[in-house]
Amino acid sequence: MWFLPLLFSVSILINGALVTGFVFSQMRTMVFWATSFIFGSILSAGIIFFLTIVFSFTQNPLLFAVISYFVADIIVLAVNKNSLSRFPFSFEKYEVLFVAVFSLFFSYIFFRSFSYDAILAQLLISSNTYLDFGAHLPIIRSFSLGHTASLTLPFFAGQTVVYHFM
Repeated sequence: MWFLPLLFSVSILINGALVTGFVFSQMRTMVFWATSFIFGSILSAGIIFFLTIVFSFTQNPLLFAVISYFVADIIVLAVNKNSLSRFPFSFEKYEVLFVAVFSLFFSYIFFRSFSYDAILAQLLISSNTYLDFGAHLPIIRSFSLGHTASLTLPFFAGQTVVYHFM
């Protein structure tokens, strides 16, 4: 199952590239792919959320939503396969180096503060971020299980989530 996030990321990029190529005709390569990721993320998350509502009568609506999303994505790619050749793939050397260095740096920071131990089946959280992850992981898990209406604090039973900007 390790390949699913990678497959989803590629799907986000390709869907976003289809939308970006349709909306913007001329764009630098790195800006194009960054914009594609943003458009693809918004589009894909919205579609999966809508499909989760459509399949809410099933036992596992998120599973059916993701499967339907990938099936629809394959159909869209098959129909628009000629559009894929218009994507810009000419990267400058400094752009590739920039993305590689920052990807490695931020991956190191992320996996240093948050990881998963498959043997013990435990989430590993660094000592200086336990409150942030401790408060947000139950809310994220609530969404992934389909309980989107209950925004309660995991540390204080019955209290709703309060943010300083709300």
